[in-house]
Amino acid sequence: MQNKNTRPSRPRRAQDRIWTVDQADTLLPFLIRMLTDNSRTTVKQYLTSRRVSVNAVPSTRHDTELKPGDKVVLHRVQLPEELRHPLVRIIWQDDYFILVEKKVGIPTVGSGIQKDRTALRIVSNHLKQYDPEVKVFMLNRLDRDSAGIILFAKTKRVQEYVVGRWPEVVPEQRFVMAVEGDMPAEEGLLAPPRHEDQSRGRRTQVVAEAPSGDSAGAARYKVIRKGAVCTLVEVTLLNGRNNQLRRQMGQLGIPIAGDWRQGSSFRHLDCLAIQGTRFVMRHPETGEEREYKLPLPKLFRQLMHLEEGSVRTETISKEKKRSK
Repeated sequence: MQNKNTRPSRPRRAQDRIWTVDQADTLLPFLIRMLTDNSRTTVKQYLTSRRVSVNAVPSTRHDTELKPGDKVVLHRVQLPEELRHPLVRIIWQDDYFILVEKKVGIPTVGSGIQKDRTALRIVSNHLKQYDPEVKVFMLNRLDRDSAGIILFAKTKRVQEYVVGRWPEVVPEQRFVMAVEGDMPAEEGLLAPPRHEDQSRGRRTQVVAEAPSGDSAGAARYKVIRKGAVCTLVEVTLLNGRNNQLRRQMGQLGIPIAGDWRQGSSFRHLDCLAIQGTRFVMRHPETGEEREYKLPLPKLFRQLMHLEEGSVRTETISKEKKRSK
């Protein structure tokens, strides 16, 4: 990651060794040819100790098939076993970043008694089993009651770099939400959320909130489907790292299903009907652009099939709890 004016210094440490496959092969013979200074036994140990990945997936099998264009990496440290947690899943990671799927029921970060049960702490504790030096730093976050994709940095320097260049590193974040009521149009823009400014004497003035690096301002939306009770809406953030869709929809009087604080009648969902579905990342070190997608949960289909006037909240809540 290079600043336009200066290159920030990095800690001195062993680097991963990376190769691109140019012809069909299998993993062990390929590694033996690449690692001419190592014995066959040592190369096998690299495999069994989970230090080799193919296309960002750890591989311990010597007969893993390789095809032209595959990326093989010999990592400086042992790669972690798969994180087994019902609410957190590591999608991808390298020396700089960790991309995580966070499900409903756990916050991204927290404080006090909650700080040990967060996505950040769970991922950090998992990685420290294999590399005690590793640290995890937040880049974007999701509420406890919503699900989607979050990105962590592995160093403070990477965090600071990405925060200052978020639109370059993450050119797109997309969400799908089920809202109660109809949108103003089939597609359009959501203005930044408003807040009350009481700085002018005793008069209260409602003003638009200025976009910041943390909270998203404007967003582009498109109606996907209309139901009798809810509308399914796709939203793409236009700036900022963290969405403000709960406030934006609440101020429009069209709350996200399950957001009872903003007036939703679905008080028993135990979640918000909002899901991060698409996350595009352009790696600042390699320039490679990757796209990650998540499917919509069953809850969205249930909301869209509701009939107006039906006893809906308890029914969906019970079905949701039985499926856990």
